[in-house]
Amino acid sequence: MASSKLSELTALTTAGADDLVFVSDTSDGGSTYASKKITKANFLSEYITSTAATALATANETHIDNLATLSGVAKDATGLGTFTGSTISDDSDIKTALQDLETATEGAAAGSAVADRTKTEKNEANATRYVTFVGDNNESATAETVYTDAGITYNASTNTLTVGNLSVSGTTTTVDTVTMQAANAIVFEGATADDFESTLTIVDPTADRTIKIPDQSGCLPVLAADSTTAITATPEELNYVDGVTSSIQTQLDAKTADGDNVNNLVANTSADAEPATWKFLIVDCSNGAIKVLDKTFVEVE
Repeated sequence: MASSKLSELTALTTAGADDLVFVSDTSDGGSTYASKKITKANFLSEYITSTAATALATANETHIDNLATLSGVAKDATGLGTFTGSTISDDSDIKTALQDLETATEGAAAGSAVADRTKTEKNEANATRYVTFVGDNNESATAETVYTDAGITYNASTNTLTVGNLSVSGTTTTVDTVTMQAANAIVFEGATADDFESTLTIVDPTADRTIKIPDQSGCLPVLAADSTTAITATPEELNYVDGVTSSIQTQLDAKTADGDNVNNLVANTSADAEPATWKFLIVDCSNGAIKVLDKTFVEVE
């Protein structure tokens, strides 16, 4: 079928009210014509009413508003706005923001500076918390598993750290009271690490006791046997024995008892030459005192 310009087509004498385009063509040199037309019905065969169109537009607008709320930025915004940190660049689009997150995550996994920091938060709850530790002593930031164990716990409310065995290689400073719930409380190894130690222990108390270390330098004396008897002598009284070089009882036994022979009082009982000056020792019967008298006071009957 030959084609002709629209202006060359034969015009019909009548056209329908709904005709938009009316085209007529011939295939036999003008003997007959085939008319074709496009009407409003052709365009509006699937049309909707203005009311339905308004409802659809309103629903779509609601969906758009919800998406904007979900994104956290204003509707029609072209960026994600500002961020409080530095990982995601301000006003980034979604793809750029995701790239920033991916870069930071992969850097942390590889041991970058981000992996060196752990955020903490104050917590003073009266509860048991478990102390964390790692298996290696790393020289640099390294991704590693963090462990806990029920044998090491901490209560922030009571400031109580509970452990099983505690080995201290340095100096321990204790500010408050130390309570030891053990019979053999302290064991001293000494300067030589061998099989011999000194153990500081106590006799099982039957009441609260207070033992004071004096404000003096020196060595603490020890007793040969366990005892619950208090030594009532004062330090001043104990100092009376200072300078004693042998058993006190032995020395007392060697002294003369009442009624002993004069041999126990003097070293020599043989007669000596009369001294130029001499006196008598007498006993005052009124009070038992020993007095010295000149020989001239001796009465001779």
